[in-house]
Amino acid sequence: ASLAIEALYLLDNLNYIKFDYETIKSAIAKSNWQGRFEIVRQDPLVIVDGAHNIDGVKALITSINDIKMPKALLFSAIKTKEYEEMLKMLDSNVDKLVLTTFNHPQVIDAKGLASKYGYTYVASFQEAYETLYKELKTVLDYLKLNEKEICGCIVG
Repeated sequence: ASLAIEALYLLDNLNYIKFDYETIKSAIAKSNWQGRFEIVRQDPLVIVDGAHNIDGVKALITSINDIKMPKALLFSAIKTKEYEEMLKMLDSNVDKLVLTTFNHPQVIDAKGLASKYGYTYVASFQEAYETLYKELKTVLDYLKLNEKEICGCIVG
C-alpha cells in the first residue's frame, strides 16, 4: 500500500491527478487483509494471523502485546521456515502454546517439537482449535477471568 500511496503522491505533485489524502487514510483504516491479525471470534477473543516468517512473527508480537490479557497461541509451520526461532519468540510473549500439524509435505514435526519444548500437541487442526479453546478456559479458570478477558491466536 505504501508504494501505491507514494506513486499517487508523486502524480499529485506533478499535477497529473488530484486525490484526497483523507480518503486514502480512511480507505486504509477500513482495509482488511484476511489472515493477518483477523479477529474471528469475540468471546473469547480469537485472532488468526498467517505469520510465516520472523518478520511476520515480530509484527504479530507487536500487535498482541497491545492486548492486555492472557494469550494462548496455536502454531504450526513448514520446515523451510525458521520455526524454532519463531516458537522462541512467541513463547516469551504468550501464556500458552499449542502445536498442531496440517496436511503438507513440508510440515514441521509438531509432536516432536512439543515434546522437546514442553508444549501441548494436538494432531489435527480441528482438534487443535478445540484444544486451544480448552487451554484458554484453563488459563481463564486459573486466573479467575471470564471469556472477555483472554485472547487466543492461531498462527502459521
